[in-house]
Amino acid sequence: MSEQLTLTVDRNVPVPMRDGTRLYADVYRPAGPGPYPALLQRT
Repeated sequence: MSEQLTLTVDRNVPVPMRDGTRLYADVYRPAGPGPYPALLQRT
């Protein structure tokens, strides 16, 4: 059986670029403590 995972979602998080432009991202992460790997998807 698969394990249930609770997520925290932060929407429209500003990410500043070197040229001063801001891109906005949605950040999905586990709600619990602990180190987790990061995945980045750009479209």
